[in-house]
Amino acid sequence: MAVKKVLKRFKRVKINRRSVVVFAIVVLGATFLVSSRAATFSVGFEAENGTKVGVTPITDSLASAGSATQFGTATSSDPLGVSKKCSQLTNLKFCDDFDGAAGTYPDNAKWNVFQSGSSWGSHCWRKSPETISMDGQGVLKMSMFDTGSVLCTDYYGKQSKIASAGMDTGGGRFVTNQGKFEIRAKLSCATGVWGSIWTSGATAPWPTQGEIDIWETMDGNLKRIKHTVHAGADSGSGYWKDGGYYLLPSGERFCDNFHVYAIEWRNGYIQFMVDGVNSWRIDKSDTPSGKLWPFDTGQHRILITFQYGAVDPPRGLLSPNDLPTSMLIDYVRVYN
Repeated sequence: MAVKKVLKRFKRVKINRRSVVVFAIVVLGATFLVSSRAATFSVGFEAENGTKVGVTPITDSLASAGSATQFGTATSSDPLGVSKKCSQLTNLKFCDDFDGAAGTYPDNAKWNVFQSGSSWGSHCWRKSPETISMDGQGVLKMSMFDTGSVLCTDYYGKQSKIASAGMDTGGGRFVTNQGKFEIRAKLSCATGVWGSIWTSGATAPWPTQGEIDIWETMDGNLKRIKHTVHAGADSGSGYWKDGGYYLLPSGERFCDNFHVYAIEWRNGYIQFMVDGVNSWRIDKSDTPSGKLWPFDTGQHRILITFQYGAVDPPRGLLSPNDLPTSMLIDYVRVYN
C-alpha cells in the first residue's frame, strides 16, 4: 500500500518514476529488516521470564514485499488453501483434519492425549469428551472448566479443580526435523488461559534439541501473540529468544476468528508466519556466543496445550469467571 501511495502522489509531477519505485522499495526493505531484527537474546530458564522485546506489528505491506507465503493449494478465493482436506494436498509429512464423529477423541494413531497429572500451570490434564473431542464438523474442541472437586496437585504444588486438555504426537506417533508447519486455530477469549501450539525435542532432555513456540498467549491481552524458541545443552545453560509480540493489522482479537499459524523450518533458520504474512524470523547466525543451535538436527514432536494461567503468576489473570472456555483447532499440516 505504501508503494502505491507514493506512485499515485508522484504521477502529477515530472520526475523519474523508476527512481521513486526503487527508493520506496529500499525504504520498505529497510523498515522490515529493522522490525524483524529488533529482538535480542536473553538468557533464562523459560522465555517468559525475560523482557519482552521487538513489540512491533508486522503488516502485510512490511512483510515479503506485500506478498503472503502460500501453503496448501491456493486459489483466488482461498489464498492459504484452508478449505482443502488432507486427501487433496500433496508433499505432506503429517496431516489431520479432525473429521471424526462428534464427541470422539482425536486419532490415537496421530495424537497422544494427556490423561492426568499437571504441568506448566494451575490446571490438571483430563482426558474426557468434555475437555477434548471432535465436533463432527471438522473441528477439534479443547475445553477448560472448573469441576468443583480436586483433580490433582498443580504445577505450583496447590490442589486444582480446573480440568484442561493437551496432546502431542509423541510415543512413536510422529516426530520430524524441519518442514512447513501450519495450524489453523481459533483461540480462547478468556483472559486467564495460556494456549500454545509448539514443537519440542522428542529424543533428548529439554532443551537439547530445541523448542519452537509457534504461538503463545498468556498475559491476558487477547490482541497479541508471541513467538519464542528455546535451545541449549540443558535447562541450566540453555537460552531463549523471544520474537516479541505480533498484533493483527486490523487490531482485532485473535480469539474473534480462525487464523493460520505457521513456521517454515529449514537448515539455518526458522520463519514464523500468521495468515501467510511473515511475522518473525530467527537465523542460526543469531545464536549467542558459546551457545548451540540444535534446530538443524533435533527431532521434534508437535504439542497443542490448553492451560490455565502461566508459569510464575501473576501473568495469567486467573478468575473463575473465565471458565468454561474453549480453543478450536481446524487442522494441523506438516509439509516437506
